Amino acid sequence: MTKFAVGFAMLLVLAIGVTVWTQSEPTVEAATRLLKEGNYSRATKMLEDHVKDYPDDATAILLLAEAMQSDPLRQGVRGTEEIIEVLDGIPDSADEALIARLQQAELSVQLLHEVQRGENYARRALAIAPNDLRCSEMMLYIFQLTRRFMASEKFYNITYENTPPHKRIDVMRRWYISQFEPFSMNEPYDETLGLKENPDAEMLRYGRFMTLEPSAPAPRAAIASSFLDGGTSPEAVGFLQGKVEGQPDQEIDKASADAFYSFQLIRGLIFMGSIEAAEQEFAAWAHPEEGHLYHRTAAIVAEHSDGDFKKAMLHYDEAAKSWPAPVDQRFQGSHVGCARKAGEAERAKELEAKYKSLLEIVMEPVVQNGLHNAIDLLPKPEAVKAFATFYEKLGRMEDSKRWLETLETTIKVEVQRPAVDEGF
Repeated sequence: MTKFAVGFAMLLVLAIGVTVWTQSEPTVEAATRLLKEGNYSRATKMLEDHVKDYPDDATAILLLAEAMQSDPLRQGVRGTEEIIEVLDGIPDSADEALIARLQQAELSVQLLHEVQRGENYARRALAIAPNDLRCSEMMLYIFQLTRRFMASEKFYNITYENTPPHKRIDVMRRWYISQFEPFSMNEPYDETLGLKENPDAEMLRYGRFMTLEPSAPAPRAAIASSFLDGGTSPEAVGFLQGKVEGQPDQEIDKASADAFYSFQLIRGLIFMGSIEAAEQEFAAWAHPEEGHLYHRTAAIVAEHSDGDFKKAMLHYDEAAKSWPAPVDQRFQGSHVGCARKAGEAERAKELEAKYKSLLEIVMEPVVQNGLHNAIDLLPKPEAVKAFATFYEKLGRMEDSKRWLETLETTIKVEVQRPAVDEGF
């Protein structure tokens, strides 16, 4: 190759590099300026053309999603679907992936009302950044909407631990409400569905979710949970298996199912007397073998399938260590009953007395009314101490400690706060 040819080749490489830079950076800058000017359609078109040529430009993709969401011509279900599809162009390995997955989760839940789809995106975000409180807060929100509030402690802990100390009191306040006044947390969302103050809002919401995502396990588990808590098992199992009378059979996406779904299905089958089917489902358990739901499920299988009451008691005892055991009367009744079947009369008596005491704490109107009023008084010390005492009586020492620590944080913040000129 001649010197001229080599020189020309080098210039060509340099020219290509300059062209890539000039096509990427100025496009983003120009589109950003157009967005600030409110020229959403033009910004969208500019970015769409750019992304076609540079599909790996994650920054441009995020900006394109923003432009599309701001564009009045991209509203509604179709527009939202297009935005989610654009964001799919950002792989989970990209630096911008966390923002993309969280945005997809929010769009899916808030605008499409597809909670399972939103949950799948939120779980991908959580895998990308396990300690990012935005991910855990999204999971808490979705669990609340799908009747899994009693199974959400894991996400509460992540949120608490990654929230600045001076803001943790609000996290604990919302956690308390989510467990003791759970359906009030869903009222703002239900209003978007036109279900404000509807006494059947919860079930209507689950039904809406199931209609929009027929194969999704989360809405079906929510419906089944309500039926099973009310003592009805055939209909519950039908919803979980996609076999509802008067409707065509539906294949359920079990790959998206969690322990809550499996627990509802297994307990429903056992209540129906379908022991062999329950055993098969438990043998296929695909979730972590830990925590309240796993041990509770293992306990009822050992108790009602194997008749191994000693083994069942080991699992009941493990399940009793986790939330919501201190406040779940159904679990407590099963625990005491199994102790009797195991021939542990004295243990059954002790458990019964313990659970009766806890029930009095939880159900006592004076206690709950006092805490309800204390919510509005936070962060006053007397209100904080009321919650700390409540959790201490429930045997939840870590929760009690967390509440008391807010007193120290509040004092430190007050001491470190600069003086303010009251006359200004």
